[in-house]
Amino acid sequence: MFLALKEFKHSKLRYTLIILIMIAIFLVFFVTGLANGLAFGDSSSIRNLKADDLVLNTDADGVIVKSELTAERAGYKSGFGTGRPVQSEWTGGKGKSPYFKV
Repeated sequence: MFLALKEFKHSKLRYTLIILIMIAIFLVFFVTGLANGLAFGDSSSIRNLKADDLVLNTDADGVIVKSELTAERAGYKSGFGTGRPVQSEWTGGKGKSPYFKV
């Protein structure tokens, strides 16, 4: 045990660099886990949506968040089946965002 403490005192820079590399590796795994969790949480609401079809704007390139459709452009008419427009909203802002209508 005393030999290890003497080694730490003698090679401070070496062990500091080793500890910093270990912390960096931990942070990479931590941020990767957060990103995967957020991606799954974002897409799970669409996956669990009980709908047969989703209508997107042609300019959105298949990205649901970029799609801005009004009910008229989507071909929705009141009294026509059970279809209705889906709208995504910001929860942290004030009011509805005009950029994230689906």
